[in-house]
Amino acid sequence: MRYVIEFIVNDTKVSQEELQVMAEGLVKNFKKRYKHVGVRILPHFSETGFHIGWKLILITVDFSPS
Repeated sequence: MRYVIEFIVNDTKVSQEELQVMAEGLVKNFKKRYKHVGVRILPHFSETGFHIGWKLILITVDFSPS
């Protein structure tokens, strides 16, 4: 089973280093349950096209039988 989970950080003042630390913490926690976890950090835009923050996207894969 594959899951895609998005975390929105609505603050443009957060640095790339802080985002990386957040992402590493999320990956560490999710690896306790899922075998493979990947993360992407992307800019997050409002509906009008303004950059309003960041989006952390976790992609997890669980190979255990359901």
